[in-house]
Amino acid sequence: MRKTIFFGLLMAAGYFGFSQEKTLVHSIMLKPKAGQAMQFENSLKTHNQKFHGSNDKVYVFQIISGERMGTFQIAWPPTSWADMDNMKPNPAHEQDVQTTIISKVEETEGMMFSRRVDSVSHGDNDWTIAKTQVTIWHVKRGKTQDWLAWVKKFKMAFDNTNDPRNYTIYTKLMAGTDPQVILISRYKNGWKEMEPGYYTPIKDIYTKAYSAAEWDEYLKAYDDLVESTETYLRVYRPDLSSK
Repeated sequence: MRKTIFFGLLMAAGYFGFSQEKTLVHSIMLKPKAGQAMQFENSLKTHNQKFHGSNDKVYVFQIISGERMGTFQIAWPPTSWADMDNMKPNPAHEQDVQTTIISKVEETEGMMFSRRVDSVSHGDNDWTIAKTQVTIWHVKRGKTQDWLAWVKKFKMAFDNTNDPRNYTIYTKLMAGTDPQVILISRYKNGWKEMEPGYYTPIKDIYTKAYSAAEWDEYLKAYDDLVESTETYLRVYRPDLSSK
């Protein structure tokens, strides 16, 4: 029953128009049953071709590392709460989900809503870049804005040096007792961007922009403000996404 409810949210959510300059993003994680990954992919591809065209796009990502390895993330383009008031259910769409996809899913984390924070992001926010790394900072309760203030200092240092890194920051909405700040790093030139020496070390950029003492303050702030951190690698699946 829990999966059915979440699938209703997932598949109904696409039925409203999107406009530019919106910052609300929603997505869902789906993990195929063991031994049914290929069948799941085929069903998802067919479903998206049928129901998610250019006016109702979805982007599909596959997680390739960490505890969520093998899970697929389906994300909708930025929108707003006002747009969601115009959501229009499609019974044929829901029926297709129930008959072709749901039986192949082992688990889902449900719909997640997050807000893009442009003031602390750096880069072009291109969702179609093939390789990305997702870092989730589980921030201590009441400390999200304090942590974002530190994240902004990095953005300012990168901006001032025209650093080529490309990343977007989001905050998880309705996070309850687990506030989260999410960093999506996009590697236009591939995983080699993760190699030591590919970029100027972050510490060097930060200390040059501010000071060595402030770097130490940042490390202390991390311990004071962040409960834990998780990271995983993700690839964009254009073959499963809207065309």
